[in-house]
Amino acid sequence: MGRQLTVFIENEPGALSEITAVLADEDVNIESIMVEGEHDFGFARIRAHPLHEAEEALEEAGFQIRTGEVLTLGLPNQPGALHGMLERLAKEGINIENMYGTANGSNKEPEIVIQVDDADQAREVLGIA
Repeated sequence: MGRQLTVFIENEPGALSEITAVLADEDVNIESIMVEGEHDFGFARIRAHPLHEAEEALEEAGFQIRTGEVLTLGLPNQPGALHGMLERLAKEGINIENMYGTANGSNKEPEIVIQVDDADQAREVLGIA
């Protein structure tokens, strides 16, 4: 189990740099980040350590944020692995609210971060402690 911050930002040059400056000034490490922008506004989903300090620093800097629980899990680096995980959640009626991930090279295990509508049930379905 983990938590992520969703930081709402204007979709303009330098907006993301303002967020990273605040976190760097507080010695907060960004563990993963996903950014989306559309038209005038966007958001950054950030997993950071220490999370509480990140949350406080961004709020003090005037950013509008929301926190939510996420699950982080590894998958085999092979075709169909993501599909199998998503299919298991779908069969149990668990909705994916957002997801991002990466595999840093063909020999590394992909890491996926997902936010779902029922984290406890998803942990049970996926066998995550």
